Amino acid sequence: MKAIPKRNLLMADGVSGTDVIGWLTSSKGAFAAVAALVALLVGLKTLVGPAVARRRAAREAAGSLRLIQVDIGTLYPWQRSRELRFQVSNAGRSTCVLTAVRLRVTASRESEQERHTIAGAPVQVHKYRIELEPDKTEYDVRSRLFSPAEPPLSVAEGETEAFVVKLISQLPRWYEIVISLDWFDTKTPDETHCLTSEPLEADFPQDQHDSGSTPWQELQLLRDAMKRQEEQAP
Repeated sequence: MKAIPKRNLLMADGVSGTDVIGWLTSSKGAFAAVAALVALLVGLKTLVGPAVARRRAAREAAGSLRLIQVDIGTLYPWQRSRELRFQVSNAGRSTCVLTAVRLRVTASRESEQERHTIAGAPVQVHKYRIELEPDKTEYDVRSRLFSPAEPPLSVAEGETEAFVVKLISQLPRWYEIVISLDWFDTKTPDETHCLTSEPLEADFPQDQHDSGSTPWQELQLLRDAMKRQEEQAP
């Protein structure tokens, strides 16, 4: 039996291509096509809609940590430390558990600046303290040298936790650092998240002792600097 070419199949069944095109372009054909398309879209919405709604509801109900008020304080003439301050705020609708707070050095080099130094009072001890080293790039902010590590920190909905980290550099170096937080939502404890701040610069210039100042001038400079520090304190 001789095969009928594909282009002649419609004609072999008594229907020409012109007839099909004519029916599709007619009002009945166009209405049928639109109806089929609407039915397809309704079917897809019925299948996909509930899953999308569940994912949206889960996102809206989840916890969401934010890093705010990030700042590196002033380096005063009588010390080799800066205070890194930041806050962690939960803007979501579920409790988040902060499992790690790290400081990462993303760049470092010798400081190109110089500063005048004066003698001053002992540096105040703050809640967290990190001594920066040229060859070290990651520090656990909440670790303790001579005591057990602190447990994870829970941040409930709407709460904000403030941190003050004293950064110390005995060497004259410039650092670029970021804050890195590991956390999870108590509703989905198996899903871990990492929140990282924008890069921050911390410069510790080379000390240049000013031997031309009198003790009275040095004392006055110290008092002025301490007054500015008190005014800037939160």
